Amino acid sequence: MGAQLQLALDAVGYDQAMGLVAEVEPHIDILELGTPFLFLNGLDALRQFGERFPRLAVLSDCKIMDGGGPMAEYSLVRGARYVTVLAVADDQVLADAQEAASVAGAAVVADLIACPDPVKRAQELHQLGVDHLCVHGGYGGDLDRTLAIAERLRAEVPGCWLSVAGGISLGVVDRFAALRPDALVIGSAITAATDPGRAAAEFRAAVNGGAW
Repeated sequence: MGAQLQLALDAVGYDQAMGLVAEVEPHIDILELGTPFLFLNGLDALRQFGERFPRLAVLSDCKIMDGGGPMAEYSLVRGARYVTVLAVADDQVLADAQEAASVAGAAVVADLIACPDPVKRAQELHQLGVDHLCVHGGYGGDLDRTLAIAERLRAEVPGCWLSVAGGISLGVVDRFAALRPDALVIGSAITAATDPGRAAAEFRAAVNGGAW
């Protein structure tokens, strides 16, 4: 089986998102409620989408930077299976968030965006027990750099759970699938597509074509 497919909902309205997820649900595994979406709709959307789509693991992209334990719990009590914490945060913030997630049977995903040395930081996080990592190119990021970082993480941080995000389109998805990530994060390539269901099915086929 190939990577899990993670759909990122960012600049999408609430009602549109409900309809869109219903359309693509058979093809995805993780539903990410992105930072802009959470700002606009509130954390209760985590519970609402989780109840409407119980097969999907819901990820809260709240990008925690401080108050790790309590901040993570706000999402965890609403059913989030994954909660993002910025990898540049203090070690204690990440450790506290990880502890809260472990109690809830969930996981912290450390977002490596803006890390000066993402591989070194990933190794430090691994020592802290935070082994879910996201290589995040960000909006308009450099795909080649994102790919290079992901390649190094696969080689130098063995055993980590790895997701990759940032501008992945059908034209490049095979390059990322070849890295054998645990999850590939797709946003506007599905949400802004003329036919999101078809786009999601095409991504699923592309990822499964590189199955391992």
